[in-house]
Amino acid sequence: EQGAVYLISFFLLQSLVSFRFFFFLFPSCASFAAHHHAFLAMRLGVGYNVYDGEELLESSINSIRGEAAWVVVVYQTVSNFGAPCNDTLVDLLNKLKEQGLVDELCCYTPKEYNTEERRSMVSKHANMALLGGSVSGVASQYLCEVAKRNKALDLCRSAGCTHFLSMDTDEYYDTQQLRSSMHFMEENPIYDTTACLMRYYFKHPTCELLPLDNRSYVPFIFRIHPSSFFEIAHPYPVEVDPTRVATHTRRLYTFPSADLVMHHMSFVRTPRGLLSKFTNVSNKANYSQAPDAAVAAILAWQPHTTPIPHPHPYFAQHFTSSRVVSNKFEVPVLI
Repeated sequence: EQGAVYLISFFLLQSLVSFRFFFFLFPSCASFAAHHHAFLAMRLGVGYNVYDGEELLESSINSIRGEAAWVVVVYQTVSNFGAPCNDTLVDLLNKLKEQGLVDELCCYTPKEYNTEERRSMVSKHANMALLGGSVSGVASQYLCEVAKRNKALDLCRSAGCTHFLSMDTDEYYDTQQLRSSMHFMEENPIYDTTACLMRYYFKHPTCELLPLDNRSYVPFIFRIHPSSFFEIAHPYPVEVDPTRVATHTRRLYTFPSADLVMHHMSFVRTPRGLLSKFTNVSNKANYSQAPDAAVAAILAWQPHTTPIPHPHPYFAQHFTSSRVVSNKFEVPVLI
């Protein structure tokens, strides 16, 4: 009798595995499966990468907290360039944890990585000509960014998350679009990684830059594989930040902008926050102005006037106008 029980259990397990494989091969059947099999339910982990920009963090978390099973903040008290964080950062993070907006905090200390560590953090398939010719040409701040994202991924994996979304403090998602996109992934498990376009905001959370950018994407949710990790310049079908691509994904779905966009409050900061961003952002070498001058230009600029003083040369050329929109995420008005 005991042998019969073991045999039945074995066949039930085999049936479950076979069903999962079937729905992977035939995603059109996944709609039925999503409503009838718990094994397809998503447990989303979100990992925030924080040094500055904390004035936006609470409102950003509010935009995703309802759909996130686990929220991790990996933070630095010293920047990748040696500058100390704001005195209030750690207290704010502890407050958000006490309020239940954050589940786990992890402090990261930037470091110089040796050659062997660099090799493990840079994709073997990277275009080395774009990385200075060798792994030694990769700037340390980018390695630190990848290390923080990997730490957040590891913590979410340990918390039992099935999927992961990496975020910065100035990034927001519409709750309904987030929910619908998660549902899409549950119903279409053949897609194990996703990406979307962005809408950009400047100086005020009600000032959106135009025209919309259809070139740059942000990696969105991906399914966590036991061996998933972030590495620099891992090949990706669309243009994204090279520190935000995870390994062990096979099929990408790019959401149409009507279905999902990331709202990027990239230059919505306090004056002090703007100065910190220009001084400590990883790609600051791409900016054409000194930090003080860039901050002064933004503070002096008024919506509907041109040119728009965007510090990045590509976006300074791309964005030619702006429009007033509602403050749908209740982002603090900081200037």
